[in-house]
Amino acid sequence: MNKMSDKYSKIENVNKKEKNGVGHLLADKKIREELNVAKWNIWLPSHSPLVKNSEIVFERSIWTDKGMLQCKLTVKKSGKETLLTTKDQKVFLVLQEIVLEKIKQCLFEMGYTREKLLNLEVFEVKTSLTEILKRLGLKPIAENYKFLKRSLMRLRGTLFVWENAFYSGKDKEYYTLLDTFNLLVKLKIGKSKKEGKKANEDKDKFVTIFALNPYIFRNLVLNHTKPTLIDVVLSFKSEIAQKLYTILDLILANKNFDEVYERKTEHLFFIDLKLNNKTYNYPSERKRVLEKAIKELNGKPLSNGGFLEVGLEACNFVSDYKFIARKIEAQSYKNE
Repeated sequence: MNKMSDKYSKIENVNKKEKNGVGHLLADKKIREELNVAKWNIWLPSHSPLVKNSEIVFERSIWTDKGMLQCKLTVKKSGKETLLTTKDQKVFLVLQEIVLEKIKQCLFEMGYTREKLLNLEVFEVKTSLTEILKRLGLKPIAENYKFLKRSLMRLRGTLFVWENAFYSGKDKEYYTLLDTFNLLVKLKIGKSKKEGKKANEDKDKFVTIFALNPYIFRNLVLNHTKPTLIDVVLSFKSEIAQKLYTILDLILANKNFDEVYERKTEHLFFIDLKLNNKTYNYPSERKRVLEKAIKELNGKPLSNGGFLEVGLEACNFVSDYKFIARKIEAQSYKNE
């Protein structure tokens, strides 16, 4: 990445000076995110034209101990709702965080064994819309309650069809077919009622009971997961930056420090980000949008260690730019 211009190759100073000089370097809250959902990167930017499609199909080939496996995941929207977006990704991460806390409580405080948890048909969790909004960093106002209820309904109603695509931590294999699959198998939202008293609006508004799909729950129990810095993901204001971070956090986990990952912006937008907006046909527009995202991405900590450094370079023989990323060692930040 020696050729990367100083404008992009250096971490933004403003990021280093936040919060008495440490900025988001303090954002080290790590959860274990279910690995199948994380790897397929199903979340679309909400301004992508694809969110209005009735379905979206993801395909890939992977090597297993039995040879090459052709995998396919079909995601189908529910009714008049859109397909799942990066905003829904944040909600689903928070739901997993809540479930993981309950799993820990069951194992270490209530005497449950992993076997007992794995044999449960459904693991119900009680929380509230207000609590979820608090974890999302959103104010408990009408607009946000409305968004959250719709997001939860999308997570409950969106249909998944996994064909050789869902790996079971329990059975140690990819299932040939999982259909009629929803991320949430139970969702109930209702106002809290206390005897003779008005519900506490700050804590108890819209008591919510939900349950993750049992296949996802079992993988959480068995740690078929990836580490995710949830506070980092929740901090993104740009949906493009958030989706790029999600992709890079997976890709760079298996790369050495300073090992470069690069992608032409045409492929990045139309294949990885699923942004087929007509305006993005122009390299200059892709560059403009990425420059904004880069400001948010540079310096963000990665879940497997190190920090993110990203930038753009002009391609030599085609009218496009290369998006370049690498992870750099944390030590360089500690000394600054």
